[in-house]
Amino acid sequence: MGTRAAQIFGGRNAVAISAAAACVVISVSLLIPRLINWPISPDFTMLWAGARFAVTRPLDTYNVEAVTAAQMSLRPPVGPLPFPYPPSALPLMVPFGLLPFWPAFWLWTALSAAAFWTAARRITSGVALAYASPHVVLALLLGQSTLWVGALLIWGVTLLRSRPLVAGLLFGVAGAIKPQSAFLVPVALLAGRHWRAMPGMIAGFAAMCLLALPLGPHLWVDWLGMLGEHPRIVSGYGLDWLGASPAMALRVLGLPVYMHAVFVVFALWLVWRAFRGEDVHRRLLILLAATLLASPYAIRYELAMLAPSFVAALLTGTARGLLLSAPIYCLNVLSIVPALILSAVTAIRMHELPEDQGSGVA
Repeated sequence: MGTRAAQIFGGRNAVAISAAAACVVISVSLLIPRLINWPISPDFTMLWAGARFAVTRPLDTYNVEAVTAAQMSLRPPVGPLPFPYPPSALPLMVPFGLLPFWPAFWLWTALSAAAFWTAARRITSGVALAYASPHVVLALLLGQSTLWVGALLIWGVTLLRSRPLVAGLLFGVAGAIKPQSAFLVPVALLAGRHWRAMPGMIAGFAAMCLLALPLGPHLWVDWLGMLGEHPRIVSGYGLDWLGASPAMALRVLGLPVYMHAVFVVFALWLVWRAFRGEDVHRRLLILLAATLLASPYAIRYELAMLAPSFVAALLTGTARGLLLSAPIYCLNVLSIVPALILSAVTAIRMHELPEDQGSGVA
């Protein structure tokens, strides 16, 4: 009996090691070309320029031409590079906009990585592998806000039972920074009857809006006006291929975008089902995966938020664990969307999600 158990455990270890190695190989294949062509042209140029303008030239914060021109000394002139974040994200970004670009980039990257590390530790013992996963590597290289928002959402979900007010505050701040990453949170709170988290969520969002108010209330009008141009800019760069949303897959396939409504309904159902139960790991994976399935716009590096959940599943070395972690290997919208659906359906059908050794929610 002992020998048989050892064989099974050893087999699972071999599967987990092989799956982890494949994950790292993909990351290396993404990393090497960018290192060869150093210096990189991170997306952080847009965040930095918008944050800088919010203080020095607030009327131009959402002026696509002005913000693009401000980035031309930092990256090749490739086309429009607008600041796409709402004014409520500026309290986080303005301090970095006051610094020269490269110090701001490295500080932003280091702090976001540290914040995400604290959250990832609550989900998996394989935090280092999570950071070696392709989407986290992309988020770090590009200086994206994904790790900030991911840290807030992971902490929020894991604190819902023990610290509901704090969890709500974290959700509110995440929604203020990147609304499309937290728009299913209210559904989750309703499904789980987390009434005490709702005032916290409102307070967190309101606090970020109030902190941004001195920069000028006109920024909200300017932002809404700029959003109308954003889908055209994204499609012009061919970013739909690098998306993580069914809406973008539909555009790639030339299908009617209104078909995305089916995925929105599916995502709502997934979140409602997950938060009617108590499994924190299922709740987190489903909330983040469903958010991508319902979002009209999400790029592949957004999957970085799910990396700790995928790694926790991958390290179990089981067939179900591999199904749960499938999106970690996918890099374009036509592979990401089916893998997200597979992962979410697997999670919702399991009695309890597997955990790797050492993971767990405090």
